[in-house]
Amino acid sequence: MSTAPAAFVSGLRRRFAALLLIGAAAASRGPGAVAGDAPLRLTVLNKGGVVRTGQASGRYVLGTVDPLRTPLVERTFTLRNDNNQAVEIYVLQASCGCATVDVPEGGSVRRTVRPGEQVAVRLSLDVTTLRGGIRQNVKAYTRDSPVPVAILELQGTLRDPVAFSASQLNFGDIPAGAKRSLPLTVTIDERLLAMGRLPELVSSNPDVRLVLDRSASARGLLTRVYTVTARPRGRSGPVAGMLFFGPPAVAPKPAPPAQRLVALLAASGVSFAGRVVDDGAPPAAASTR
Repeated sequence: MSTAPAAFVSGLRRRFAALLLIGAAAASRGPGAVAGDAPLRLTVLNKGGVVRTGQASGRYVLGTVDPLRTPLVERTFTLRNDNNQAVEIYVLQASCGCATVDVPEGGSVRRTVRPGEQVAVRLSLDVTTLRGGIRQNVKAYTRDSPVPVAILELQGTLRDPVAFSASQLNFGDIPAGAKRSLPLTVTIDERLLAMGRLPELVSSNPDVRLVLDRSASARGLLTRVYTVTARPRGRSGPVAGMLFFGPPAVAPKPAPPAQRLVALLAASGVSFAGRVVDDGAPPAAASTR
């Protein structure tokens, strides 16, 4: 008698057993889940000014933020579970130490969102340590997946309380024993002056000095014009560093306004670079940008 029928029956049994294993694995993962499913997502709702940019991503555009008037920005994002199984928010990870995240209802960051349920996530952003643009995000993760179940983003621009006429001073090539000077204008919002005495602009490199040429006040802005001079003492090598506001002249334990002044000025500064040459080659020109 041929063994073909027996082999056929054995094959069917193996396939049936494999199907049972797949079904058991899917059941252990939750209703509606099968092997090969895409990672779970939480839907970001178009609510409260939030614009959904994908099923699991949303953005709030802040516009222009004045850090002196609004040092802390708070916005709430609403997430909904459109899956047929619960999703546990295990971690809410912010892209910057200037941001904090919480779930107002319940208080705990860890939250199980049942099918059809909504949850609010509040993002608080300290803008006093930022400059230029705002582009921060928060990613929500479950315990078992490296793929975020939702991405929440804040975008905007900052009205900087301190503005420099250049982001970098380039002294170019400086012949050994010579000096080179560049102009720099600093515009300061006068509301800063109400927080305490404004510290002086200083250089991190002793070979680069500043001289205040003139100062004027108009329309709530204080304008200071400096001459920045590099006079390297070495015979060759780079000349680099930062111009920044030095430690403020305040009491050892500054009052809150002075502390805020320190925070606002901490991110303000301009870099400089150049090179000392002593080879007789034509030096490169200086520039600001």
